[in-house]
Amino acid sequence: MEEKINKLIANSLFQMTGKLTISQFKNIVKKMEWKMDYKKIQIVGTNGKGSVAKFINDNLVKDEQRVGLFTSPHIINLEERIRINNLKIPFIDLQINMMDIYIKFPEYTFGFFQLMFLSSLAYFEQKKVSVAIFESGIGAKKDIVNFLDFDITCFTSISIDHEEILGSTIEKITTDKSFAIKEKNIVYIPDNMEEKSLNIMNKRINFVNNKTTKIIKIKSKNIYDNNKEIAKTILENEFKIKPKLFLLPAGRSQEIIINNITCYIDVGHNQDGIKKTLSYFKENNIVFDNYIVSLSSNKNVKKIMNNFDPQNTFVYQNKNKRSLPIHDFPEEFGRIYSIEKLIKTLDKRILFIGSFYFIEEILREIKYEIS
Repeated sequence: MEEKINKLIANSLFQMTGKLTISQFKNIVKKMEWKMDYKKIQIVGTNGKGSVAKFINDNLVKDEQRVGLFTSPHIINLEERIRINNLKIPFIDLQINMMDIYIKFPEYTFGFFQLMFLSSLAYFEQKKVSVAIFESGIGAKKDIVNFLDFDITCFTSISIDHEEILGSTIEKITTDKSFAIKEKNIVYIPDNMEEKSLNIMNKRINFVNNKTTKIIKIKSKNIYDNNKEIAKTILENEFKIKPKLFLLPAGRSQEIIINNITCYIDVGHNQDGIKKTLSYFKENNIVFDNYIVSLSSNKNVKKIMNNFDPQNTFVYQNKNKRSLPIHDFPEEFGRIYSIEKLIKTLDKRILFIGSFYFIEEILREIKYEIS
């Protein structure tokens, strides 16, 4: 059985769609005797979830609260996904919790993401947190994170991504994510969403008759200001805290040094995320000699690559099996076939941008560790 768990951990390929049902989830909570008597915050959206989660987390920790944090995906190690007061779960504890749940419910079929989420609930219960922040996976309607009842739910941006699961239009994607709006929880929705999305959110609010819903008014020029404003509003309204910490998570517009040259990495991996990241660099006068892009195979590659100039942009097929094959990129872009060779001879200022797998590969190559 231990070997089975280790294999499951080793093959963590973002299997977001497990077969666990809400009734099975409730049965697990009951049999595990998880009281979960802490304040629960859910973060839903396409881009910006990890940043909002970290902003809220860091300021609550500074306020001397005991804070559990569940995020996904990780960049280098699984333990990054589950933290208490910024300390990653020890791998042995993660392994024990996953094994315990797996053994106690042999009749259930768990997806990897579901088992990770349940392990976070076990860990937060064991360590007696006072607040727990949960980043949703894909969507909300069938997402196991949404099986919980939350005190506070907030939305970040909503844009096109994971079309194969959520649908290919903003309307379909928003409809799925809107299921995070439930009775008796406080919901924060930034009003700079597309009008189509706001209309769907309002319909959902009316359907559940949620009179506690709050609409926060945000007019920000880039995604990072937007995410700060969401976190700031929640902290001030719900915790009476004046936030001061807004450090981005690892992999978000992060500066790294390679061969004494300042480069950047960013996990922007869809059209909206990449467009906003490039705008952020432009507004802050951060320029690059070259861009290197690597994507997963389920992305709209033509639309994404329209953001880049073939004269200074190269593409790369990262080592993960879900990577977009290099021959599927538009032919006008240059090709990089070895990151190892590139980094050894790197002499230009580069932005590495794309999938989490790609950024993991870069960080491993330069032997960077995420604390």
